[in-house]
Amino acid sequence: MKKFFVGVLMFLAGVAVMGQSVDYGSGKSKHIDSLSKSDMSGLKRTWDEFKMQYVIESKDRQFVVLSPYIVIKMGNNMHVGISANYRSSGWIFMDRMAVSVDGEIFEFKFTGDVGRDVFSGSTVKEWVTQPATPEIMEVLRKIAASSGSVKVRLEGEKFFDKQLSQKQVEDIRKILSVYDKLKIG
Repeated sequence: MKKFFVGVLMFLAGVAVMGQSVDYGSGKSKHIDSLSKSDMSGLKRTWDEFKMQYVIESKDRQFVVLSPYIVIKMGNNMHVGISANYRSSGWIFMDRMAVSVDGEIFEFKFTGDVGRDVFSGSTVKEWVTQPATPEIMEVLRKIAASSGSVKVRLEGEKFFDKQLSQKQVEDIRKILSVYDKLKIG
């Protein structure tokens, strides 16, 4: 099997703004095989032969209210994305999210299309995936550095609040650590 360098070039890797670097969650990456088993502990790596890309994500991503992931495409280009997921018995028609990290509140309007589906037993699911913005990267880093409470509110016509577990916070730390290890520059 051929080994491919992968990633999606969606933004510049960082820009100097008033003396500070802005992290767009994207840029050139090292080869995915440079990651150790320890780096990938608790994460999964999937190859999509149609899109010619790897996705690195938490093993529980589809069931977690907020979960970042990494996409690495041909040409060593990568980006961080986020997924927001809701599953319950009633619709909220989410279109935005608020995150509380140690009492500091951050709000985001989703830029991606929100998917909706009904499962057997009258369970509904709403989800959205989108590239991480500099603001979202900042919040993910604050979550990773937090030793306190992290809560997520998915909002629309109604809202749903969920506190992230320590494992979910640790998964965010792991994704950012892998991103930092793969990032060139």
